[in-house]
Amino acid sequence: PPSPPPLPSPPPTCPLGITIIPSVNIDAQKFSINVRVAQWMAHAVIRFDFRGHTVSRVGHSPEALFVGGEGQPVLTFEVARAEADGSAQFHFSGRTDPEGLRSLDPIITCEGRFPPYPPPPPPPSRPDSSSTKACRAARCAAAVAWRDTWWGAASAVGC
Repeated sequence: PPSPPPLPSPPPTCPLGITIIPSVNIDAQKFSINVRVAQWMAHAVIRFDFRGHTVSRVGHSPEALFVGGEGQPVLTFEVARAEADGSAQFHFSGRTDPEGLRSLDPIITCEGRFPPYPPPPPPPSRPDSSSTKACRAARCAAAVAWRDTWWGAASAVGC
């Protein structure tokens, strides 16, 4: 029998060092999450994936910018500024269904330009690259060998 499909790879670890402290009010179907970012970086966005549970009525503290996700299962924030030690913190709140509140453990990912930065792309190949020169040299050697075989070494072959 064919083997089962491979398991999906886990989301990449966020290099910002994010920890959360959630609090839940089941009766009101509300939650609040305090977020601590150990290593703040400008323009990095943080995504909170609530595993298919739609989040609405999103509120947040002024230390973060709400990028989007109202009425969706994934909320996206950008932390506006860092504290003196390079860390940052903010909180946000919202409403979701009772099942989402009971299992309030969002998958956290982030996107940004994090060191080490990827190396620059290689320069485009030039027509006179070493591989082209090697091909020319091989063709020239073959032409010289053919000339020497049929005409003798005295004739000229332009390489």
